[in-house]
Amino acid sequence: MSKSTSDYSAESEKPSVTLPGTVEKIIPPVDPSQPEKAQIGIEGADDLYREIRVENTLEDEKGKQVALKPGVQVDVTIAALGFFYLSNRHTLSTIFARDLSAPKSIAARGAHIVDVVLNYLKR
Repeated sequence: MSKSTSDYSAESEKPSVTLPGTVEKIIPPVDPSQPEKAQIGIEGADDLYREIRVENTLEDEKGKQVALKPGVQVDVTIAALGFFYLSNRHTLSTIFARDLSAPKSIAARGAHIVDVVLNYLKR
């Protein structure tokens, strides 16, 4: 049985869920100038979202470079970063006079979500 906690705090005002995960493998980059990726299996997630990959370039609390290793247990917290955008993209497209459903816009939002999560993990 997977453990999850829901949190709705006044500080973030965003619903979130924390699920346990395990680093399944480290994926070397195709291009040596790019960082390796850590593939994390998330317990309790839907099949489509059961695995995520993040850059394996992290820092500990002292600023020292660290990396995840296979088998390490992690907690993955995912806020409603994508839900609001996707569920309101038609209204927001009208307000901002641009197509937020376009593949380029969706890809940009995905990159933003990854950036937000990675910056949180690196702090």
